[in-house]
Amino acid sequence: MEHEYRDKMSLQHYEAEKQRLSYLKGTRRTEVADALAEARSHGDLSENAEYDEARNEQARLEDEIKRLEYTLEHAEIITEVSSDTVSTGCGVILRRAEFNGQPQKIETLQIVGRSEADYDTHKISDDSPIGKAVIGKHVGDTFIVEAPVGIDGSRAVIEMARASGLLLMKSTAGQRVKRTTTYGTGMLIKAALDAGATEILLTAGGSATNDGGCGMLAALGTVFRDRHGHRFVPAGGNLGRIASIDMSGTDSRLYGVKFTVATDVKNPLTGPDGATYVYSPQKGAGTSLLPVMEAGMKNYAEIIKRMTGTDVSGMPGCGAGGGLPAPLVAFFGAKIMTGIDAVLEAADFDDLLRSADLVITGEGKLDSQSLFGKAVSGVAAAAARRGVPAVCIAGVSGLDEEEIRRIGLRKLYTLASEAPDPGYAMSH
Repeated sequence: MEHEYRDKMSLQHYEAEKQRLSYLKGTRRTEVADALAEARSHGDLSENAEYDEARNEQARLEDEIKRLEYTLEHAEIITEVSSDTVSTGCGVILRRAEFNGQPQKIETLQIVGRSEADYDTHKISDDSPIGKAVIGKHVGDTFIVEAPVGIDGSRAVIEMARASGLLLMKSTAGQRVKRTTTYGTGMLIKAALDAGATEILLTAGGSATNDGGCGMLAALGTVFRDRHGHRFVPAGGNLGRIASIDMSGTDSRLYGVKFTVATDVKNPLTGPDGATYVYSPQKGAGTSLLPVMEAGMKNYAEIIKRMTGTDVSGMPGCGAGGGLPAPLVAFFGAKIMTGIDAVLEAADFDDLLRSADLVITGEGKLDSQSLFGKAVSGVAAAAARRGVPAVCIAGVSGLDEEEIRRIGLRKLYTLASEAPDPGYAMSH
């Protein structure tokens, strides 16, 4: 059986969460029920937007109540904190070493349970990379936290799947996609900014999220509020709760960054081919949850459109990574590119071609997918624009001569045609 995380809480936070649960089960339930009754009284439920929204709000409320009840039932109250060993509840002072020419940085943090974490107030989860690394350490100890961010001078490469990825989850059971966020990806972007990055290549794919990049924005200082003015960090299941997005506290360095989002996904943000309906089921969303999540994503896209004039809802590629590219495009002018085009641009491949007489590329297996924006076709197309012949060495190929020419290759060589058997080819 999968080990479930047991949330450690201070008594103060535990009591505050109990009060919030009481409010949700009492006052808030009554408010939502009244709103639902009022909407129902308007008649014709088939075309009643207010009724649909009230139903969605009721579903979000009951989901939050269940989550809080479970969290409180399984919470572990912190009664004492060690004075010599770092544990949950401790305050720590960390000195980060000099990195990429940036000076040392001293941070004061408190290690807390997952539900109490709030990076804005310097409270980090004991389940986070830094939290896990520092637990059990003593004063004066040195430790290393590997952040999946590649830095080369002023250029950074970030893979969202390393912070907000599906492979990081032990299970998608319980429709967890309604609670997962891209907050960790936002923290990686912040780390890149702190390291002096002015160009960021972000790969969007393999995510466990459907929050439209809201968590990422929250980690970077953006504030989301509901219609009651309450501040919260949106997740896939409660995007419909967003009433306003306050960018006044968003990290100003973002506006000077050249963002490129790399993805081979062409899906839009919303609609039957959008992020929710196409990708959320593989992240654990059941059929009953999909309409709620889609309504929330549409609400979010409409708010972005009102704020920026940019309609991201139908924009190709904005459905990648659970909608992560949408706010980057709308607020910071990000460019969406195929994975291979983004890599070639980052490598200054076009400039390298100016002095090249021949390009040699490779692939394990060439098949019909190789015709549509994969590495070999991207390299061959770039070479063709410069008039440089390209050849490919592949393990095996399922393409005919015409398809090979369509890719733009001058010649294709396969190991399968030279080796006595596949095993020999792979071992030699």
